[in-house]
Amino acid sequence: DVKPMYPAALGNANILTVASTTLDGKLEPYSNFGARSVHVAAPGGDVGAGLWGPDFLGAAGAGYVRLTGTSMATPVTAGVAALVKSAYPEAGAVELKSLVMSTGVPSPALSGVTATASVVNASLAVNAAQRAALMAALRKGFGTGPVAQR
Repeated sequence: DVKPMYPAALGNANILTVASTTLDGKLEPYSNFGARSVHVAAPGGDVGAGLWGPDFLGAAGAGYVRLTGTSMATPVTAGVAALVKSAYPEAGAVELKSLVMSTGVPSPALSGVTATASVVNASLAVNAAQRAALMAALRKGFGTGPVAQR
């Protein structure tokens, strides 16, 4: 938060910023951080990624490589957000962000480092999205239809 990084420092309600962690939930040394400007963390260290096309040696085909960085933590978080959106299609950007942020697994190592001090969790986020979608459907359904008109 001392040295603003953009777009994270813009503070827009629809921007979800991500720190990179080791597989055990500690901040990677190269990761951005900020208790106000970085919202959540995700594994970004030593992540296996599937690639299609020429590898680094020029051989064509598919394979897996080990990659690190927020460039790996961000797609993990985007995947969680996509799962949340599939479970709750009516969710807008701000609600989607809130669901991802509020369902992470706390990590003491991230206290004071990210806004939530947590690592994203797909299972918890999808469960919360399903509950939110059900509640939205129930709210929408009350007062309409043949049952409500009796």
